[in-house]
Amino acid sequence: MKHILWIGGLLIVAQGDSRFRLDEPFSLAIGETARLDDAGLSLTFRDVTRDSRCPKEVSCIVAGSAVIRFDAVVDGEKTTLTFEIPPGGEDAQSLAGLTVTLTALEPEPEAGKKMERSSYVAKLVVAATTRGEVSVASSAHLGLT
Repeated sequence: MKHILWIGGLLIVAQGDSRFRLDEPFSLAIGETARLDDAGLSLTFRDVTRDSRCPKEVSCIVAGSAVIRFDAVVDGEKTTLTFEIPPGGEDAQSLAGLTVTLTALEPEPEAGKKMERSSYVAKLVVAATTRGEVSVASSAHLGLT
């Protein structure tokens, strides 16, 4: 969440934190942080380190993928989560009894247009990991029907 302040003739844009709830989708732009207070978790969208996804309305031999990096803090312990998603797919990782799923990276690339770093928005959902579920560090899901 961005806060815009007008102080003494200066325009100041400050990045704020937002809150999210378990099992409810939320979005983060690069540099934004969201918190789940009940679990002591915060996620910060740090970077898109690679985006080789096939542009929309283009036929590609290889679909490509995007690699997205988040900083996660759970009860004061910091770690990095790295997701890799194909176009239309998702990726999930387990962390401290939670499953963090990156469901989409927007916008989709367009042929002939340079993607501005600031335009990226990550769509996420965080859920409690079910007891007895096999915990996989990272699992890419192609979203094929």
